[in-house]
Amino acid sequence: MSEIVKNGLVKAIKSNCIDVEIISCSACSGCTISSSCSMSETKRRIVTIQGNYAEQYQIGDKVEVVMSDRLGLQAVVYAFVIPLVLLLIAVACCHGYGFDDIISGISGIIVLIPYYFVLFLNRNRLENKFCCRLKNSSRD
Repeated sequence: MSEIVKNGLVKAIKSNCIDVEIISCSACSGCTISSSCSMSETKRRIVTIQGNYAEQYQIGDKVEVVMSDRLGLQAVVYAFVIPLVLLLIAVACCHGYGFDDIISGISGIIVLIPYYFVLFLNRNRLENKFCCRLKNSSRD
C-alpha cells in the first residue's frame, strides 16, 4: 500500500492531539531563479493529528506526517468529484426541462449546498476516517 509522506515541524502539543506545520512548496521552488519568479510559491499549513503524542515529541521536532494514498484519493472524490457530478446532473436536468442557462447554473450551485452541509455534519466521522500518523524523521 502506497503512502503520502510530508515533512513537518511540531508546533503545539495538546493532551490528545499534536499540531504539525507542513510547508508545501511548488515544484519549481528549487529553481535557481525562484526568488525573482512569481510562479514559485510556498504555503504553510497546520495539520492537527489525533493521538497521544505528548511523551514522544517536543515542540520543534522534525516529523513526517504519513497518510495512506487510498485515503488521499477518497478525499479528492468527496471534495471534488462528487460535487462536480451533482452540479452537472442538476444543470443538465434543468436545461433538459427547458430552463435557461442562468437558472440551470444557479440550481447546480444550490444543489451543492445540502451536499456540503451533510459533509459538515459528518466532519467528526470523516476526521476519524482520514487520520494521519506521525513518524519521527530523525529516528526513522
